Amino acid sequence: MKKKANTVFEKAQEKWKQGKNRKSFKLYKKCALMGNTICYEYLAYMYSDSKGVQKNLTKAMYWYRQAEEAGHYCHHAIAYMYDVGEGVKKDKDKAMYWYKKGVERDDSISMHNIAILYREQYKYKKMLKWFKKALKHNDGDASLEIAKIYLAKAKIQKAIKYLKIAVNHKSITPYDREKSQLYLDRIEKFCSTPRLVI
Repeated sequence: MKKKANTVFEKAQEKWKQGKNRKSFKLYKKCALMGNTICYEYLAYMYSDSKGVQKNLTKAMYWYRQAEEAGHYCHHAIAYMYDVGEGVKKDKDKAMYWYKKGVERDDSISMHNIAILYREQYKYKKMLKWFKKALKHNDGDASLEIAKIYLAKAKIQKAIKYLKIAVNHKSITPYDREKSQLYLDRIEKFCSTPRLVI
């Protein structure tokens, strides 16, 4: 049975690479029903992004949870769905629970999103703490967020430190790298005027 499920999985992968989403969906579903847990996550993704099947966020959540229970790392997708109310009722407490599951697995994206949840609650000390944790786990985008916190507090030297980290970080989005450089350029220009004393 396992060998047959693996063969079905390989066919599903082949159809997916060919762009035959509807056929690959059917094969992934068949494979999942045969007990191949890898297919659970594929089904969830296909339901959530309308790939080869009509979008159904309730079914996406079902399959993400099945995959998570089978030991696959779907905590982030589940947390996000609770965070924004996609396919389930919006529930920030459940989102936090699932993001913290990701933290147990050293997932920097989960750490970053916990910081954002604290920002939404106006808990800025906790927000800063979690952005710093995310940065320690190689989330370069977190360094820009930390810099913005220090800029808001008018702690310019600390902001500059984190902006420089952002600009030189290997794991940062191009957009945040550009934004960090823009902040640095503006600070440099602003600080070079004779009337400004820092």
